[in-house]
Order: sequence, then C-alpha cells, then structure tokens
Amino acid sequence: MQSASIHCGTKAVQWEEFADAVSILVAAQDKIRKLFDFETWKEGPQTLGEVQTFGANALLEATSRLFLRTENGETLQPVKGFEYLVTLKTFDAGDPRDLIYSLLSIASDTQNYSAYSGKSEQGQQATSTKIVFDYELPDIEVYGSFMWYCIDSSGSLDIICRPWAMPLKNTRRPLPSWIRLLRDAEFGKPEEAYDGQKNREILVGPVGHLRYNVSSRKLFERVTLRNEYQGGSQRNGLPPEVQREAVRSHLCDTQKFTI
Repeated sequence: MQSASIHCGTKAVQWEEFADAVSILVAAQDKIRKLFDFETWKEGPQTLGEVQTFGANALLEATSRLFLRTENGETLQPVKGFEYLVTLKTFDAGDPRDLIYSLLSIASDTQNYSAYSGKSEQGQQATSTKIVFDYELPDIEVYGSFMWYCIDSSGSLDIICRPWAMPLKNTRRPLPSWIRLLRDAEFGKPEEAYDGQKNREILVGPVGHLRYNVSSRKLFERVTLRNEYQGGSQRNGLPPEVQREAVRSHLCDTQKFTI
C-alpha cells in the first residue's frame, strides 16, 4: 500500500491528515471568518482570504480526481488530460521546465493504461507525448512544445488565453504574448491567492468548462512541410534539418509571435 507525505522544511505530515485538515477548513470557512474582527485584524473577516483558491485546496481537489481506482484503492489509470494539469494555476517550480515535465507521467493523454495496471490491452498503444523530456533544452523551447501539444491535441487555440507559465530564468527576454504567465490568473501567482482576486476571470474558462472558443468552430489542421529526396538530391525546399532549425528559431523569437 503506497502512502504519501508533505514536507516543509523539517516538518512533515501524512497526506491523509493534510487532506482532512483542508477539507475541514473549506467546509468551516464561514464560521472561521467570524473569528476575525476588525478590532484585532486590519482586514477583518477578509483576513482569511478566498479559501477555495488556496493551493492546498486546489491540490486536494485535483489529486482526488486524478486517477480511476478500484474499490481497494488500486490505481488503474489517470483521468485528467495534460493541458488540464499544467493549467491548474496552483503550482510553482524551481525549474520552469518542471511545470511541464513533472506532469507528463500522470496525464491521461500522455500515458497508456498498461503503464499503471501492469497489463496491456489488445490493440492499445502508448500515447506519443510529442514532448521531448530533455533538460538540455531551453525553457522557451519546452514551453513552446507544450503549447504545440495543446493546440495539436485539442484542435483549438484556447491555451493561448490560459495563464500557466512562470517567467524565464537567467534572461531578461520576455515570453511571447501567446504564452500567458501565471501572475495573470484570476488570483495571481500561487503565493498571492491569500490576497484575493487580482485579475478578471479567464475568457475561455478552465479546461473542461469552456465558456468561449478562441478559434470559433474552426479546428486546427496540421500543415506538413513537403521535403523529398531522390538520389541524394533535394526536392521541394530546404533540407529537413534546416527546416526544423528554422521552425525552432521562429518559435523562440518573441518578436514574431504576438496576439
């Protein structure tokens, strides 16, 4: 039987105890707010903030519905998609690429059933992630790969409206406007959730609860660059490696992609 614990410095608590505490806090938040009066607390009842937006609550809600399980608690398979997990607007990471890489193995559309059950069903193939797990790649390229994955797999442009990314490190270069920063989320960055709402609700809504379709009813169609060779001579354009580098450079050029 697997168990989990949460660590903060030298302190640790079992996941079950943490989950119970968060559930009680959310359920009793109205009663708890009444304990904060203006005489003692500057912001009175608002001192507690919006409990339902706290990272702890979002984490609990997300993990409770991450996997399909048996009656005995055995994990069968993940049920949430990759875009949903990355855009939870809850988590930070020391390495920005971990916003992507840390969730690859628990998304329903980047892993297959046999990876969890130890069994393989006839005709079932592992899902291609289309994302290269490589820490030698720059942050912007990993971000771009995730954006491409979302657009290609969903057939929509909704991801360009959803805030999820952290600023690039070790560079002053800004992100392209089509990669939204987590600070643009309704309650800002994870550590700012305690201060109340900062931005408007996202136009398209969260994954699975669509309010507006950015690309209307038009679906994304993949465009394939034609490149053929005969007898070692090139036909229809530049060599593949040159085209790939051109696409990569274009992807990473923040001046060429603006919305």
